[in-house]
Amino acid sequence: MRVTSNSYENSYFHNLFERSDEEYLSKKIELKQIIESLSTKTSYIFRKNNFWYIFEEWILPNKGIIRRWDVKDESDWIPKKDFTTEFRKDNSTIIFDVGNLPKQFEGYEINRVSISSMDSYLAITVSKDGYFDIAISELESISQQTKWIRNISLEASFDFVDEGIVFVRTDHLGRPSKVYYESFIDPESILIYEEVEDIFRIRIQKVNEPYYTLIKSESYSRSEVYVYSTKQKLDLIEIWSKSKSKPVSINILTVQGKKYAGIVIKDKNRKGRCLLREIDGVRKVIPLCINIDETISIHKIWEINDVILVKYLKKEHIQIGVLLTKNIKNIEEIFLIKELQINSHSKLYQNNFSPNLLFFIEYNNICDETIFAYSMLDFKKSIVFQSNILTKDEKICSSMVWASSRDKNTQIPISLYWKCLSDDNDLYKRKGVVNVYGAYGKKEKGINLDPMAVAVIEAGFLYCIAHVRGGGFLGGKWYRAGKQGKKWNSIYDLIDCCDFLINEKILNEEQIGLISSSAGGIVAGASLNVRPNLFKAMLLFSPFINPLGALMDLEDPLSKTETIEWGDPINNPEDRKYIESYSPLQNVQNALGSKTSIVSITGLQDIYVSTKDILKWSNKLNYYKVDSKVYVNSQVGHGGIGAGDFEFISKILSNFLCSIGEKKYDNE
Repeated sequence: MRVTSNSYENSYFHNLFERSDEEYLSKKIELKQIIESLSTKTSYIFRKNNFWYIFEEWILPNKGIIRRWDVKDESDWIPKKDFTTEFRKDNSTIIFDVGNLPKQFEGYEINRVSISSMDSYLAITVSKDGYFDIAISELESISQQTKWIRNISLEASFDFVDEGIVFVRTDHLGRPSKVYYESFIDPESILIYEEVEDIFRIRIQKVNEPYYTLIKSESYSRSEVYVYSTKQKLDLIEIWSKSKSKPVSINILTVQGKKYAGIVIKDKNRKGRCLLREIDGVRKVIPLCINIDETISIHKIWEINDVILVKYLKKEHIQIGVLLTKNIKNIEEIFLIKELQINSHSKLYQNNFSPNLLFFIEYNNICDETIFAYSMLDFKKSIVFQSNILTKDEKICSSMVWASSRDKNTQIPISLYWKCLSDDNDLYKRKGVVNVYGAYGKKEKGINLDPMAVAVIEAGFLYCIAHVRGGGFLGGKWYRAGKQGKKWNSIYDLIDCCDFLINEKILNEEQIGLISSSAGGIVAGASLNVRPNLFKAMLLFSPFINPLGALMDLEDPLSKTETIEWGDPINNPEDRKYIESYSPLQNVQNALGSKTSIVSITGLQDIYVSTKDILKWSNKLNYYKVDSKVYVNSQVGHGGIGAGDFEFISKILSNFLCSIGEKKYDNE
């Protein structure tokens, strides 16, 4: 029986992708083990305030335990790689266990668990029928539920503020628009801010400060930012106005005992500069002078446990330093940066709570990671421990190559990853998977800890990331070269990258697959219309394939919020003509007779991409003799995959990889 995209009977879809051949069965088992192993994380044992914690086998909603120990050595803040004789399971206290929850959680799916800044409360985000709630309980006893907050926006996030919580609810279009505060001892919600303009979406930004949180109302070009303070009688303080250009970043800093908003903006030369704006007192604005070095471009400034960090660009390299403030007598004086010697593969460890140490994770060979510490007393670096995230003792190699664009004026970077084998390490006519996104200035990162990417590589495929224009891999100019009236650059870049890999005999032209998601669906769908047989198969997650329809629909929030990215087809005929020229759904007839097999995964609760559009596109592809199927997951939103659904993703991925490995057109 042929299952088309009209069918919501997902059991049929599952059966269709279940094969009996040996290659498929062995791949499915291997992929499931890899994806489950990499997805099911156990955190390192870390200290926060007066307790040690570990998040054990953490893969919500399926399983997850939080264990806790009392602090015995006040001077010890070093994370532990695993259980030790001191930190054992049998001497720990379990403060949360997905498999042993009170009855009030029956029927709900656990999405997120957060511990308050002072270790007093747990916030458990749960979902049912597409709605999200927060259950608040005292840390000492999860059965003693303190509060249940209904219908919150998970997209907008939430934050503990002193003895309460700040959260957001959505309007009838699913747009985060109203900010509330609830005290843990008061049953009433207090509306503290409402955004009435359709173009803006609310977000809560957490900061390292128990009495403050940041509330942002943002579009793609403007932003209004408030500090919400429980120290100042629940005061809402505006620190950035919509009338100004959108800041790069904002965080709360403590300098000489006073609270400031550290605001990073772009100057006329597109370099990042920082302003300090007082939260207390007269709230004057002070230019933050750092090293008086005009070559520095600041990207971000933030605070961790009284240490102010600065991320900046200097001599074309991203660096992180500590802002030295102790010897500053006057806030207008020049600040100095103590540069930290870390490489570009390092990132700040998420559980940094030590008063005198900063912890970083450094990646090596993709799957090897090292935890090292910087002392804030003498700025000396020391290795804490090293670990390999793969269960197998294997290495993943990486390289970068550059493809020429068709106009010969641009070089497009392509990241390559493959399994290192001593007997066969040549990149010659490999079967491969190309990943592409290319929108919103998003910088495509490497494959560190990406379970699906690692599984593809472990299955013997060359994994290629095409860093096309429209993404942010090479900065703002690269992004602007692939947005609005230059979107064809993104599409042609993908095709040119693939042609380069084929012509250089790196990829086998008969064994190439494509993976993409969300806005990357535009590049994927348009490339299918331009080169119908470039790819053997496509695996797409919530693909955005009808930008023209979404932007023309006044009832769709995208028609108001996305014009900065794509253009304004309602008010600008030229924009409409240009978007229509590449919009996949409107040009699907150009894919007539393509031998590419396409599988799209979508969530019925998706508030960003229309499931109906994906089904319509798939039906049209089938009409034009292109094999296209859609899996509609009724329980999830954007992305279409539920956390922990390893059986399904391994089935789909193994089928996808097996179809790439087959000889091209052997089904004719």
